Amino acid sequence: MNPIDCQVEIDYGFQIPFELGFKGIICFSSQPTTEEVQTLKVYPGTVIEATTPRELKEKLNRVDGEKIVGVKGPLEVNRAAVEDRRVDLILDHNNRDLDYVTLKMASKKRIFISISIRKLIVNTGLKRVREIEKTRETVKVIRKFNTPFLLTSGAINPMELRPFRQVVDLSSLYGIDEKMAMEGLTINPANLIRKKFDPSYVIDGVILEDWR
Repeated sequence: MNPIDCQVEIDYGFQIPFELGFKGIICFSSQPTTEEVQTLKVYPGTVIEATTPRELKEKLNRVDGEKIVGVKGPLEVNRAAVEDRRVDLILDHNNRDLDYVTLKMASKKRIFISISIRKLIVNTGLKRVREIEKTRETVKVIRKFNTPFLLTSGAINPMELRPFRQVVDLSSLYGIDEKMAMEGLTINPANLIRKKFDPSYVIDGVILEDWR
């Protein structure tokens, strides 16, 4: 069991998730050094924030190097993102807008959907209730179409990081059972990292062998 936190936006304290039971993280705020990648398994990501599909494409054209690409934006941007093979996942945040069509297309194109517990931590009252209800609906559609998803902390500072076991427990408020939670913390993150960084990757469960 190798849980990986796939949406972390911290600039320091890379060792903390490992003290909390994680075996790797994808960091979207600052780029890890080669040593951090090799020893701590901190994988580089980049956030594309856009307000229109046109802006999204312009920013994607400027992405360089091997990085996991996460997108934040309104519904029309998310719809365009799941159609673009350069995008790896749709990042979670307050007021994220995803609909049935977008989640169905994400399943077809194998674009990952991040489900973050941060919304449970930073929100209170009616705002928290609305975010829970919205995310529960998203989870239902993810189940229906077997859309690839990642269960994450969504932390933007080290204080928001949570132990791996607590992430699993809190996700139950979204209607995620333990089996689904473990899939979103172990199997799916491993598939995403392999897809992005392993040259022998073809599709999930298939790896090319060197016959030379």
